[in-house]
Amino acid sequence: MVWFRFFDDSIKHTTSCPCKVFNYCGKQTVFGAICAYFKQVLKFEKGETDVIYMQHDITAKFQDGHSEQWKLNMVAMGTEEISAMALTVGTPTAIAA
Repeated sequence: MVWFRFFDDSIKHTTSCPCKVFNYCGKQTVFGAICAYFKQVLKFEKGETDVIYMQHDITAKFQDGHSEQWKLNMVAMGTEEISAMALTVGTPTAIAA
């Protein structure tokens, strides 16, 4: 809770704060308020980037009865212009669209 700054007095809320009022399909939701709050407090600071490490273990079983295993690793480093999350999630989604 402390890490997410729930008790941080430096977060100032106003009547127009997205944490107080978040409409989703015309309704105020707790989920929407939490998302708006995290968007406010979990921003990258100047010079910060993210990194993603993925590991996939794949086993293929063939019709002749033998099987093969593969281990695939990927490391994506974000930059100040685009996050690793955007690269690994947004780019394939955009290509698929």
